[in-house]
Amino acid sequence: MNNVDADAAEIVNVTSVQLVSDGDTAVLECRVIANPSGVDIITWSRPDYDMSRALISSPTVDVSRLTIVGVERSDAGAFHCNAFNGVGEVASDIASLVVKCKQLYSVVNVGRPSCSSC
Repeated sequence: MNNVDADAAEIVNVTSVQLVSDGDTAVLECRVIANPSGVDIITWSRPDYDMSRALISSPTVDVSRLTIVGVERSDAGAFHCNAFNGVGEVASDIASLVVKCKQLYSVVNVGRPSCSSC
């Protein structure tokens, strides 16, 4: 079947930057328009990252969410949202995860608390 109305997948919205505290839950979202569409046209990737730490869900056919529970410093970085429906080229955009580290306190010689970031 030849669909003359087919349109390549286009990413119309992606979480540009998500700022979360160490230990919290991060949710990155990617929204596409495509014809044909389907929940399997959106994928997430990140080189040298264990994607099994992330839960991928699709609440609708045009949205994909990447969720990381118990965020760690090593989770910080750029995640690629990729969309391809078999028409045209792969669309790709980046969602960045920034992790705020808990402050570490120590006592310095003069007895005043000192703060250092992780």
